[in-house]
Amino acid sequence: MQPNRSNQKEGRWRKIQDAACYSGVSPSQLRKLKADESFSPGIEYCYLTGKKGGPVGWDPVAIEDWQIKQSQLIADAPKKAASEIETFAAMDV
Repeated sequence: MQPNRSNQKEGRWRKIQDAACYSGVSPSQLRKLKADESFSPGIEYCYLTGKKGGPVGWDPVAIEDWQIKQSQLIADAPKKAASEIETFAAMDV
């Protein structure tokens, strides 16, 4: 069963193994993205007890949204970089 926000019985937050399976990102990579602050608390992950040392829940749908956004940034990077290059064309002074 794929996660979705309308499935209230199971809730939004999943175990890391479930999020890894759904997203195709390994549990260790998910933890690294969290540690590197690539993920935002309350969006891609949540401290389920409200304490930093408590269990962490993962939102596979938000992780998928993050993957899409990152992919778009990567794809757009060359075009953005090219648009920021200054030209040395002759100027009318």
